Amino acid sequence: MKLIAFIDSGIGGIPYMQHALRHIPGINTQYFADTAFFPYGVRKPGLLIQRLEQLVEYIENHYRPDIYVLACNTASVVALEHLRSRFAKPFIGTVPAIKPAALISANRRVGIMATSQTLQDPYLKDLIREYAGDLRLQKIAATELIEGIEHDFFRIDVNGHLKAIAQAFSDDKIDTVVLGCTHFIHLEELLQSHWKGNIRLVDSREGITRQIVRVINGLSLDSFPRLQSIMPEPDCSALADRSRFYITSAERLNYYKDIAGHFCSHFQDVINVR
Repeated sequence: MKLIAFIDSGIGGIPYMQHALRHIPGINTQYFADTAFFPYGVRKPGLLIQRLEQLVEYIENHYRPDIYVLACNTASVVALEHLRSRFAKPFIGTVPAIKPAALISANRRVGIMATSQTLQDPYLKDLIREYAGDLRLQKIAATELIEGIEHDFFRIDVNGHLKAIAQAFSDDKIDTVVLGCTHFIHLEELLQSHWKGNIRLVDSREGITRQIVRVINGLSLDSFPRLQSIMPEPDCSALADRSRFYITSAERLNYYKDIAGHFCSHFQDVINVR
C-alpha cells in the first residue's frame, strides 16, 4: 500500500483526498490540516515556504509517506518548486485549473476565485500566458469566504458572499469559473444553485488523482483517459479505514474531530510542528 500525504492549511484539500481514495486502489492517506498556520493565503511567500519545509520535515521524520500532495493552490504556487528541490520524495501541486477552463469555455470569458496570494503570484500569470492568452479573465479574491468555510463549516451562511460573487460573474457574462482555492469545492452545490447551472465550475481533483496514479505506476496519463470510482457512494467505513486526519493546533479540537468524521476520515492526532 502506498501512503499519500495531503497538506493544506485547513479543510480545503479534503475533497482531493476523497477523490483519490475513491479512484485509486492500493493507497492509504494522511491528511495534515495546518490549522496553526491557517490561512496560507495571507502569509508572506518566504514565511510560507519556511513553514511548509518545517511541516514536511516533521512528516518525513514521523510518517515517511511515499508521495506528497499540496492540496492547496497557494502552497503550490508559492512553495512547490522549493519543496521538490529540498526533499527526495515526489511532490504533486494543486494549481488553478486554467488549462481545463480554457478548453471548455465557449465564450472565452472565465472567472477565477482564489486567495489574493494565488491571484498575485507569477506562477498563475505564467499559466494564463501559456494556456489562456485569448481569455477574458475576471479574478475575485474571497478570503472571508475561505475563513467562513474553515471555521464554521456546519453552520456557515455564505449566501451574501455568493450572491455578490455570482452577480459579478453574471454581469461579465462569465461561462466558466475556476475554483482556485480548494476550500471552494465545499460550496460546489451552492455555487451551482446561485448560477442555476449556467456557469461551469472547474477544479483540479481529477488532474491530481491522475497525477498520483502516474507517479505510483510510472505510466503515461494517456493510460487513464477517464477515472472510474472503485467504490459505491457512500462507503464511509471503507474510506475511514484508509484515511488518517491530523491538525497542528489543539484549538477547536472537537470541531476538527467532527470534521474528520463527517468526511469519513479517522482523527489521529494533534502534531506539534516547530
